Amino acid sequence: MFYLDAGFHTTATGYHETAKWIDESGTGENLTIQYTTSERISIVFLNCSTDGTEKFEVLGEYPMLFYNFRLTHKCACWDGCNSECIVKKNIDFHYLSYR
Repeated sequence: MFYLDAGFHTTATGYHETAKWIDESGTGENLTIQYTTSERISIVFLNCSTDGTEKFEVLGEYPMLFYNFRLTHKCACWDGCNSECIVKKNIDFHYLSYR
């Protein structure tokens, strides 16, 4: 589950079981993962990193109730992590704070 934590209010922005892989180009180059709740949609843009960069960025809410993120990591590359498992189903793995 994704959460946004503003210090006074925590909101679920997507559930693991709703994960939908999107390959709009059909080439496997520009992949995104979409997570949903009954009210919100979170989109994670996957950015392949071959230089060791590991970054998770909050890009913002646009349009309203659509939360946009970017993951830059070797595991965002096609077969970049091979059989490595970095995310386990049903485990909360991101708490994002902003002020």
